[in-house]
Amino acid sequence: MRGRIKVMLLAAALGVPMVVAAAPVSVASIQELLAVTHAQRLMDGELRQMDALMKQAAHPQMAGRELNAAQQKVMDGLAEKMAALFREDMNWQKMEPAFIKIDRSSFSQEASTAC
Repeated sequence: MRGRIKVMLLAAALGVPMVVAAAPVSVASIQELLAVTHAQRLMDGELRQMDALMKQAAHPQMAGRELNAAQQKVMDGLAEKMAALFREDMNWQKMEPAFIKIDRSSFSQEASTAC
């Protein structure tokens, strides 16, 4: 103990910064944070809104011009394909690991338990 105090005093006298690394946040803490903030439900809601926007975009009034049935079918098909791509790439199972990685690099265990 005395040796440790001497090293700290010597470091302080020499102006050496004492860096104390914060404990990295645990995956369980991040998952709890994501659950408490309803991140999955929010993301699912965003995907539903995106689906609705895609469908709305598939029914344009192109400069005051109506689409015929064949054109509308093509637009509907494109909108559904785009929505399916978003749902496939932006689903919770694929996005949760990214959220965990970002949060682990942004928070310490102390910060996550302080909330």
